[in-house]
Amino acid sequence: MTGCSSSLCHCEKLDSSPVIARSPRRPKQSLDRLGRDCFALLAMTKKEGVDCHASLAMTWLARARGWVQDERGLGLVESLAAVAILGVVVAAFVVALSSGTIAVRKGDQEVVAQSLAQTQLEYVKGYPYDPAATTYPTVDTPEGYSISVEVGSIPEAEGETNIQKITVTISRDGEDILIVEDYKVNR
Repeated sequence: MTGCSSSLCHCEKLDSSPVIARSPRRPKQSLDRLGRDCFALLAMTKKEGVDCHASLAMTWLARARGWVQDERGLGLVESLAAVAILGVVVAAFVVALSSGTIAVRKGDQEVVAQSLAQTQLEYVKGYPYDPAATTYPTVDTPEGYSISVEVGSIPEAEGETNIQKITVTISRDGEDILIVEDYKVNR
């Protein structure tokens, strides 16, 4: 008895003559050493009834090698399935990318609006107090943004002329995106 030359199997063959099975798709000359050992072990276990612990693994490996080395190519169904899977993956990536872009754009818009509102309120508070004012001058805005400032009275402070309610509205392309209220006091 001689040992199997495969590095994956340590069983013993019953006779010294090598049994080589041919793949139906490939001639025996094109098989490498591991492939020959796998087919030999497979053929031996079928012919001589040898109970080998690696026969199941070798059978699977031999089938896998046949699938990989198959020269028939992919059929229409396999190709269409691969294209469909690839299409779903690409579509999911595009949707995720566009959703991320929209979220970033909205976040940037909110940051700009908050900065403009804060700057406008500081400008109004630094401007000289005018008890008869209905609005105050606005700061420069980036393209697409607009600011409106409204001055109102405070109902709880009837008759008090030293305090005003300031409402700053930030708009982008005609749509209000932020409204901030604060008070201006004559000091």
